[in-house]
Amino acid sequence: MNKGRHPRSCQPGNLRERVAPGFALIGLTVDLPDALTEELTKRTPGGFGTSQEIANAVAFLASAGAGYVAGEMYAVDGSLVMV
Repeated sequence: MNKGRHPRSCQPGNLRERVAPGFALIGLTVDLPDALTEELTKRTPGGFGTSQEIANAVAFLASAGAGYVAGEMYAVDGSLVMV
C-alpha cells in the first residue's frame, strides 16, 4: 500500500509512504487451521489485527495530519516485527 509515485518520478509534495500489514482477521485468515492460528498468535504479541486497524493507519497517511511524514514504512502488525 503506497501513497505517491515511484521515487524516480517523484516531484516535491508527492510522498511515498508504505503500510506493512500483519495478520488480520479477514477472509483469507478466518479459516486457517487452529494449530496455525495458535502458532501465529504466539508469535504476534498484539494478536491478530482487524482490517479497520490497518485502514486507520492508511487513513492517517492519506490525511493532512501526515503532511510532514516522508518516505516511511509503517508496520501495522501487532508487534510481529519486534519479536
